[in-house]
Amino acid sequence: MTTGSPIPELDPGTALRFAVLTDAAVPRHWHTRCLRALVAQGEICVALLRIAAPSTRRGRTGVLHDPARRSAALADADPDAFTCPAYDVEAGEVAARLAEHDLDFVLDLREWHPEITFQVPVHGVWRFSFPTLPARMAARALLDGDLTITAALIRTTVDGEHQALVDGRYGVVAASVARTTDRVLHGAAGFPSRAARAVRLRLPRPAVVRDRGQASPATATLGFLWRARLAFTMVSRRCAKALRDAVTETYWSIGVVKAPVESVMDGSVTGDQFHWHPGTRPDTYVADPIPLPGDPGVVYAEEFDHMTRHGRLIATTYSETEGWSGSEVVAQESFHMSYPYLFEHHGETLCVPETGWNNAVSVYRLQDPPRLEKDRDILTGVAAGDPTVFWWDGRWWMFYTDCFEPRDTDLYIWYASTPWGPWRPHLRNPVKSDVTSSRPAGAPFVREGRLLRPAQDDAGRYGWRMVVNEVVKLSPSEFAEVEVTRIGPFGSGPYPVGPHTLSVAGPHVYVDGKRSVVSLSLKARRLLGRLRARHAGRRHDSASKGH
Repeated sequence: MTTGSPIPELDPGTALRFAVLTDAAVPRHWHTRCLRALVAQGEICVALLRIAAPSTRRGRTGVLHDPARRSAALADADPDAFTCPAYDVEAGEVAARLAEHDLDFVLDLREWHPEITFQVPVHGVWRFSFPTLPARMAARALLDGDLTITAALIRTTVDGEHQALVDGRYGVVAASVARTTDRVLHGAAGFPSRAARAVRLRLPRPAVVRDRGQASPATATLGFLWRARLAFTMVSRRCAKALRDAVTETYWSIGVVKAPVESVMDGSVTGDQFHWHPGTRPDTYVADPIPLPGDPGVVYAEEFDHMTRHGRLIATTYSETEGWSGSEVVAQESFHMSYPYLFEHHGETLCVPETGWNNAVSVYRLQDPPRLEKDRDILTGVAAGDPTVFWWDGRWWMFYTDCFEPRDTDLYIWYASTPWGPWRPHLRNPVKSDVTSSRPAGAPFVREGRLLRPAQDDAGRYGWRMVVNEVVKLSPSEFAEVEVTRIGPFGSGPYPVGPHTLSVAGPHVYVDGKRSVVSLSLKARRLLGRLRARHAGRRHDSASKGH
């Protein structure tokens, strides 16, 4: 069993020395988080220079004047939360102050990107790049109808070139400026430590890019009409969501079609051409179809119970003559289970389901009669979403995304000589941050020698559509993939949206999809169940106090 961080350990002797530039009198929470990650990795902060600058904060508050006012990332942090020699300086004193230290890089956290007037260290000046000011980017995205926000860490080299050291694409929370802001900034806070690790491990350098910089003050300011429109947009979206949550419930299903996977990938196969599962028990749905290796007519899937809000694993059968038949529970735990990922090893069928809320990745053995019996944990201390294990190029690989924020965005890779471990983290973990193409969506498959990896596009909402990526580089120190195509939403059939699993088994292709159903009865029964549980808990507490 492997326990620990998905981040590899580094040689302390290679630690980088850096200085920080900021124009904030009090550090922001996400700045502190960023610096803590660097120091926790072993980097050495030799100076933090607070450069006198006019305040950009408005004195008035409220959603019309400060839409990101509830952002935890932008909140003032405890000045003592990060220990580093700090100095208050004027802009003209920066060059002299930095010259006093032997630096590897400078981390410039100023909101504006002024011209560099000091000597650039050997590893450059690192600056964040957002579409506009951090306090305004989420509001702009919501107003413009964007589903994602892109952030990057840009390095300016000694030669004046600009390189994107790390970048990421984060999903916009449809009705919350604060949550969107926190998602992007807390994700970006890890960029400098990732870039520093790449330098220390001497990993290949990124390509030269154009520095997008920051927006100008004129474009970064939200006018009154824009702020009023933002308030109206957020109120209307929240009301619509509240109404939708009050009267509807989401139901998923699994479908199968006899067709080449290329036909599904290019859109030739539509949603109404799939044979959809009729469902199992009342108040449940099925999703995440994974065919049994060696017997593609047997499909394992998640069965989610709307009453308990937990998933369990089932086995069902499909044949071209009889369609879908049977449904047998093969694994159930006290925590949520889904994505029953199956693979073969030495003639034995193993299953690595998603058990992220148990904070572990576990291997189950397939028994006879069909049931999944837990054998052991192979990775602990991680909340892995849709862990996908496969053999490629002489190694076993495991891909997953984190179940916590930013959800479905950071892709982690581990590798081992056997599925039982020990597992070692990829040197670049997380190897990518992209809500549109990170989270696994089924087993990778090979076409014409190319390794194709299904992934989820969760921009805007979970389970929107899928993307198929071609993995072009995969080693313990390198990873790269390029998009081949996107699949869905289907737009037709009984489950027209939400495909987020693609499984290829011989001549058949399995997918899943979802639809929303008005279900007032289910809502009422679930509310009644919660009230009964609360009442029973109060009676138990009263009885305990009486004794």
